[in-house]
Amino acid sequence: MIDGHTGSVYSVAFSHDSRLLASGSNDSTVRLWDTATGQLQQSLDHTCTVHSVTFSHDSKLLASGSDDSTVRLWDTATGQLQQNLNSYTSSVQSVAFSHDSKLLASGSIDGTVNLWDIATKELWQRINGHKNTVTSVAFSHDSKLLASGSYDWTMGLWDTATRQLRQRLISRRQTVYSVAFSHDSKLLVSGVSIAVTGESADNTIWLWREPSMLISSSS
Repeated sequence: MIDGHTGSVYSVAFSHDSRLLASGSNDSTVRLWDTATGQLQQSLDHTCTVHSVTFSHDSKLLASGSDDSTVRLWDTATGQLQQNLNSYTSSVQSVAFSHDSKLLASGSIDGTVNLWDIATKELWQRINGHKNTVTSVAFSHDSKLLASGSYDWTMGLWDTATRQLRQRLISRRQTVYSVAFSHDSKLLVSGVSIAVTGESADNTIWLWREPSMLISSSS
């Protein structure tokens, strides 16, 4: 057991070289741990709850999203803040790197998805495609697609080259809490739960292919 935070832990992620573990907490910190020894390497500060952490695929950068309305980029070797990406006015709920490490996506309570250029550390595109909180973002493993899940009962599927909406997937009045691609980029999975007064939650996992066809739904 790794013990060190003083509040609830909302997000964890391994670096892709498996040497580091990151954890984000409502104690307003991100902590970096050595996976071989379990020892704390760095404590990185936000000013509010940290909802999401993710490593770049070269393991050199860590991104964190927080209730303080920022996305922060950290150097994993030194623990130094590389950039404070603060174009939001609302809590950041999810962050994800593209698999080529060129882009970072972030989803917010304000319903937007931001795409950041990692080379310039600047906002590349703001996507205003949801009507409620964006709970989860994920890139396909070929980095050509970005998926976003939302409280508005939909998933957006975006072309990262054109930044245009390719497909909107409707989850039939269910909040989409999490999205993820298979490693061959042919399947998209979503975790959903009904959030409508008077209806019971069915807590399902939905599996999509190519990617607009629902092929499986299981509780």
